[in-house]
Amino acid sequence: MVNEYYKSRLPAHQRKVYEDAVRVFSEGGCRVHFTTTHEQAFDTYTAVYNDHPELFYMSNGAKAEVRSILGGIRCGTLISEHIYTPHEIIRFKTGMKRELFKLRELTRGCTSQLEVEKIVCDYIIENVTYSVNHRFHQNAASVLVNFIGQCSGISKAVKYLFDNLGIECIYVTGEGGDPTGAEPWGPHAWNIVKIDGVYYHLDVTFMLGCNPLKKKPYYRGYLNWSDADMADSHVWKRGDFPACTSSMKGDEVEDLMTIKREDVGDTVISSYAEFRVRLTEALEKRAPSLCFTSEIAEPNQKRLMQRLMADTKLVAEKLGVGMGVSLTCQNNRVKLEFTWSDE
Repeated sequence: MVNEYYKSRLPAHQRKVYEDAVRVFSEGGCRVHFTTTHEQAFDTYTAVYNDHPELFYMSNGAKAEVRSILGGIRCGTLISEHIYTPHEIIRFKTGMKRELFKLRELTRGCTSQLEVEKIVCDYIIENVTYSVNHRFHQNAASVLVNFIGQCSGISKAVKYLFDNLGIECIYVTGEGGDPTGAEPWGPHAWNIVKIDGVYYHLDVTFMLGCNPLKKKPYYRGYLNWSDADMADSHVWKRGDFPACTSSMKGDEVEDLMTIKREDVGDTVISSYAEFRVRLTEALEKRAPSLCFTSEIAEPNQKRLMQRLMADTKLVAEKLGVGMGVSLTCQNNRVKLEFTWSDE
């Protein structure tokens, strides 16, 4: 069942327009009559757009034809220009149902919503590529059928899956960025989820960025964080959403192996330049792993792991070697394990 959070925040007279819009768009139509202020009509359209990822063919903005104005109240028609053709819509609907069936099979037997959530996150990490296209990559169909999308499309795909897997999920918009200032901030979208009765933030787009090589075990950063945790890298209108006071931050490495001191030995790396040199040596020797204690200055473990994985990809591409890599980081002890493609 679709969680209509944005509808719940609308006044009663706008909900009628909302319900008409859902009915019309679900039936393939694109014109909805309204008798509200101009601003309210567009707010209602946005509410439908945010609540219903299954209506993936809606444009991210509507046009309005105004028939009459009386005392500031506009009578008119909202028009959504579908971004896909009728044939494409049918194809995408079929593909989305196929992927949903896969997730239902994968989550069969799960005993908690947290288990279901992690499976969905891993599915996105494994299958989806991040790419920006403001017309075609902002919807759930692009992510679940073409396996490509930007933050808005990824967040809507997450909502579509959770709506159908029994997890309350809200699509959230605001701004996101690097808390260190190394990368620019900009418009961003993520989710608030209710897991086993508790509200949390979930940013699967940032999580996808934490796993550039898509190699297990995955690092599940931004899984079920609190308002306080998210505030370093996200900005949103807090009063518009449920408060997230609990956090699972720190549990994202729970599935990773333990790194023992004897694994790391006396090797200490204090800069990314030094890491690239040591990594180059290891890859040229086709070593099974590279272990060290990190003294690289970073504000948090997530950022360290992101940079190490990115540098690993760059060095591997430069050397022209093909291998898989898993990265574990615990208490500044780092272990990269390599799986060579011809072994």
